[in-house]
Formats: sequence, C-alpha cells, structure tokens
Amino acid sequence: MKTKSIKNIFTLALILFIAFGCGRYEDGPCISFRSVLDRIEGEYEVVYLSKNDIDITQNWKDSCDWHFYFDDNENTPQKEQMLDFGGKCYIDDSLVQIIGEDMYTFDNNKKELYLGLFGYYVFGINSYQSDSIGMNPFITGSARFFDIIKLTPTDLWLKKVETNGDEYIVKLKQISEL
Repeated sequence: MKTKSIKNIFTLALILFIAFGCGRYEDGPCISFRSVLDRIEGEYEVVYLSKNDIDITQNWKDSCDWHFYFDDNENTPQKEQMLDFGGKCYIDDSLVQIIGEDMYTFDNNKKELYLGLFGYYVFGINSYQSDSIGMNPFITGSARFFDIIKLTPTDLWLKKVETNGDEYIVKLKQISEL
C-alpha cells in the first residue's frame, strides 16, 4: 500500500511538473530535448505585430517587411549566433533594399532575446545612409531586448516594452530552415 501511494504521488508530481513547465517552450524549459539554438535557427517573417494591443501588421508589411535569419554557426570555429535581416524600407519616399548582419543572444536564463541591429547596408540610394531606419520595435543602429513569449520550431513570439510604456507583441513564423 505504501509503495502504491508513493508511486501515485510521484506520478502526480511528474504530471504537474510537465504541465506547468511547458508554457514558454514547446518541450518545456526544464525538460527540453532541443536547445533554444536548435529551435530558433531558420528564416522568419513577421506575421503579426501590435503596438499597445492595436494591430499594425499591415503597416509593417507596407513599410518594411524584413525577414530575419537566425543561424548559430555551429559548424564554424567562431560558434557565433548570427542574425541576418533584410527586406524593403522607405527613405525619403524612395523604396530601397536593406540587408544587415549582427548577433543575437539569449539572456536572463533564456527568457529574453537580444537582437543587434547595428551592421546594415542600404541599396537603392546614392548617398551613405547613417540614420536609423525601420519601424519599432525593429530600428537599425540599435540593440533590442525582447521577452520570449513562445518559441517552437516554427513560431517565435516576442514582447518588447519601450521606456515610454509602448508595448509591442511580435509573432514571427519560420518560413524556411537554414
């Protein structure tokens, strides 16, 4: 009788651990079978963007519509986590193309995602572009920390609260693997 009771308590504890441990990541942050680097690797597009609970996805698609490429470079000596980004943007009412490369890292026990958006090139204009371009929460020439809401092999949901109180929710969908 005592063994059965202990077995039942252990089973209940395991079920509760799994149920409450699987919110943020697909496999659960405590029992994950795939690293966050394996899950995030790929090409993503923004499928939803909101500012203070107002859907601004169409504004993003019309003005920027960048894609983000996460690569952990596990087969290189650097072992760097590279972030490439690119797409369209408007400068002085002119449509141009942007490509960028920087790094991404996980912070705060893998609950936050740092995106560096510093290194970028603009094509389609005749002058050097040093002004920040893009649309909040993705502005070039900046480093951004996002809270990870959800990370699965195909979805990455992020939250960013600016210093002025504006809250952005970004839902990215993986469109191809690297």
